[in-house]
Formats: sequence, C-alpha cells, structure tokens
Amino acid sequence: MENRKKKLEVTLIKNFCFFSIVIVIIFAIVASVISVFNNSKIVNTLEEKYIVSCEGKSRYEDIDISELKRNGAWFEILNTDYERQYPRAEYKKYTSIEIIDIVNGNYEIDGKKYRGIVKKFYDEQNRQRIQVTFFPIDFLRVTPTINIPLEEESIHFLGIYIVGIILFGIGYCLTVFCVSKKIKVELTKPINLLKEAMKELGSGNYKKRLSFKAEYEFVEMANSFNCMAQEMEDAVKQKEEEERLRRQLISDISHDIRTPLTVVQGYLLTVINDLENSKSKNIEYLKRCFESSVEMEQLLQQLSDYNRMFRVDYKLNKELVDFTEFVKNILADQYHYIEVNKNILRVEVDEEERNIFIDKREMRRAIINLLNNAVQHNDEDTTIEIRLTEYDRKIYLVIADDGKKIPKDISSCMYEPFVKGDQSRNDSSNSGLGLAIVKKVLDAHEAAIYFEQPYKKYTKAFIIVMPVK
Repeated sequence: MENRKKKLEVTLIKNFCFFSIVIVIIFAIVASVISVFNNSKIVNTLEEKYIVSCEGKSRYEDIDISELKRNGAWFEILNTDYERQYPRAEYKKYTSIEIIDIVNGNYEIDGKKYRGIVKKFYDEQNRQRIQVTFFPIDFLRVTPTINIPLEEESIHFLGIYIVGIILFGIGYCLTVFCVSKKIKVELTKPINLLKEAMKELGSGNYKKRLSFKAEYEFVEMANSFNCMAQEMEDAVKQKEEEERLRRQLISDISHDIRTPLTVVQGYLLTVINDLENSKSKNIEYLKRCFESSVEMEQLLQQLSDYNRMFRVDYKLNKELVDFTEFVKNILADQYHYIEVNKNILRVEVDEEERNIFIDKREMRRAIINLLNNAVQHNDEDTTIEIRLTEYDRKIYLVIADDGKKIPKDISSCMYEPFVKGDQSRNDSSNSGLGLAIVKKVLDAHEAAIYFEQPYKKYTKAFIIVMPVK
C-alpha cells in the first residue's frame, strides 16, 4: 500500500490544533478550579447572610425574613412532590422544568427573572421538605462585588484568580515551548540534511543522493536535489567523454592525414630526385599524389561536416521533396561508382509519389554514406539492394547487401565517431565518421535508423524510417 503524502501544511495544522486543544484544556481546568472555589464562597456567603434555616421547624411564619424582604427576596417550602406548603395563601405545584429554571435563574414572575437556591431539610415531624429561597437576578449579580466586603473572603478570591492566571501562563508557555521544539525538529532535520548534501555536491561528490521520510514538500526538494545531482553527474561524464573524443579526434585525424600525406611526399620526392624518369612514370606518380590529396580533402570535408553538425547554429533547410524521385536521382548518380567497384545493384522503388520535408543536401550525404559503406567494406560481386516502401504513414528505405558481416563489437557502437572495422583501420579514405554523420542527419530529421543482421536473404541491412507529416 502506497504511503500517503505527508504535507508540511498538514503537519503545521496538526501541531497548532494540538496546541489549541492543550490550551483549551488548561484554561478549562483553571476556570473550573476558580469556579468551584468562587461559587462555593458566594453561595456560602449568601447562605450565611441571607438564607434562613428551616431545619427542624414547622412554624415558618415565626422566622425573621426582614433581610430577605429588603432585597426583594423570600423563601417557600415545598414537599417532595414540589407542592407549595408555605406560604399557604395560594396552592402551587412546580414542575421539574420550573425547578430547573429556578436553579438556573430563568424563572419569571410578572416579567422579572428570579433565581432560587434549593436546600433539602427535615421539619419537626421528620418530614422531608424542600426550601427554595428566591432572589432577584439583579441582586445576585451585584452581591459578589458590592455586598461582600474586601475582607478575608475577598482576599481569598483574589488569590485564587492570581494563582489561576499564573498557572495558565505557565501552562501556555510550556505548551508553546514544546510545540516550538517539535516543529523545529520536524522542519530543521530535512533542511540540515539538504544543506549537508549541497556541501558535498559543491565539493565534487556528484554521487550524493538524499532519501528520508518527511513532509511532501521536503520529499519533493530531495527529489529535485537528486535530479540536479544526477544531471550534474551526467554533465561531468559527458564532458569527460567529449574530452576523450576530442583527444581521439586529434589522434585519428593526425593518423588519417599522415598516411596520404606520406604518400604524396614520397612520390613527389621520387619525382624530384629522379627527373630523368620516363614521362609516363612521373605522370603515374603525380596521379597517385592527386588521388592522395583527394583522400585528404574528403577526410577534411567529413571532419568539417561532423563538426558543423554539433554547432549551436546548426539547422536544416527543409523543403517539400518527392522522396521517391529523390532516391532515384541519388542511385543514378552513384550507379557508375558501384559498377566500377564491380558490385551488383538491385533497385525496388516504385513510381508512387511520396512528398515529405527534408534537407536535400544533408539527406543526400546520409544516403550516399550508407551506399559507400556497402561498397567499401565488401568484396567484388556483392549484391546491394535498395528498397523503398511506405507503411502506416512511415517511409522505409532499406539498404541491404550480401557481403561481409559486421562484428558485434563494432555493430554495438557503429554510430559513434571514429569507429572502424579491422579492414578499414589502414584505409586512409575511411575516417570512421560516415555512420556518425548519418545518425546525426537522421536525428535532425526526426527519423530513425535500424541495423539488422541478418536481414531476409541478405547478410545485413540498414533501415531508415521517416515519418510522413
């Protein structure tokens, strides 16, 4: 089961809800303590000063109630059924709801509210009776503050309030401190881990990764850090690989240029040292010098093309082209070259028009490079087949041959620059850039190239797949 994402917002809400609940509990406890002491003192004071005692008495009219009357109060005696026993001037039976209203101060007589203090007692005949002393609400509201003098009881009340406030303040401060520590630990732990990881990343440790359980936002930060570290590690590896390729480039180009250059120098030196040779021999030497210079020119052109494709401003000049006619023209131009090298060319290209946007110059170079590979790396009488088909809005150009197989160690990296087969290592005309250029051109066209070995009845095949847009 996947863990739910723990968000920082939820953590803060939980912590402050916990904080609020604790504060409310502390406040309720303190208020309850104060209320118990305070109410008991007020009631006791009222009982001592105003409420008369009816315990063991039956002649209630003899009781002195002058103090009650001065404050608009009186008392009544009820039996256990809440029937009025005294005074007897008018029969009255209270309901349970009325008794509750009396106790809560919601009992109304002629639009005026009264509150009753209820006490149970036994009269002279040992009968249980209920004494209800009625006080006007206004009288009770001012009694605790006006009628009670600031003597020992009032000082006691004040002390309770002060102690309560102090306890509340201490509880509040402790709660704030605990909640703050809890939030600090939950927030600073992942931040410190991230800070330490950033230091290691700054010192060059690009393999550092973060993994911890925390709120969703911190997990996202850790994931972003890991992505950044991975990108930096990949960038460093790419830079190292580019540096390796640069050194290999210098080494391979130096070697490839040195071979035809040595040939040119050798023949020119022969001609210079032996000017008396026959004219036909000198012409032969000069022809070979020219051929070697052509090889150097082709090599430098391929190097220039490959380097140009990696420039920032490299872009294609696409135009709408009938690809079927385009391929036919290339094959017509290369037919003589294939024939001279004594290879057999088979073409399966129909007359259907296939219009797509391509850079004619770049695509021509890519197709010719594949044809040249098929000619240069195979023996005479090798059959080379060119097939053009369309399926599912994709154009397939197949260049297959029944020549030599390509070793697995070469086929796995054949699109990398300066990769050559064993038979091509001493061939100065092969720079090892042909397939690298093909791959770069097709990538720029958003096309793909696949290599299959074997392919149907042929030894191998290169298959170009171009989407029709």
